[in-house]
Amino acid sequence: MRLQQYQPGMTPVRFEDELRGSIAQEHLRSFITAAVSIDPKEVEEDYRRNNSSYEVRWVDVDPNILRDKVQVNEPDLRAYFDGHKAISRSPLSSAGPVYILIDQSKAGEAIQSLTTS
Repeated sequence: MRLQQYQPGMTPVRFEDELRGSIAQEHLRSFITAAVSIDPKEVEEDYRRNNSSYEVRWVDVDPNILRDKVQVNEPDLRAYFDGHKAISRSPLSSAGPVYILIDQSKAGEAIQSLTTS
């Protein structure tokens, strides 16, 4: 009578079959998931690996190899910077970064000669 009140058309046999099936599903689900254990660090690493992208570009330059091949003088440097003022003023410009290699010993000599003058 109660089954008929809560679920019209439900018979005791049908109710027991559905309950038996539900219990069997729960036992199977528990059995399958009982052996599964995932460390939160593994989840985070997997997420970062699958959802992070980056692009790395670099050039490894040995100044000692290039020193004999490149001759730069003051007028050349001045002409370059005068022609590229927008880039030299904005380090975040769309043209990309500009790198200048400076021989530290010669820079030190130049600074000393400027301070003694």
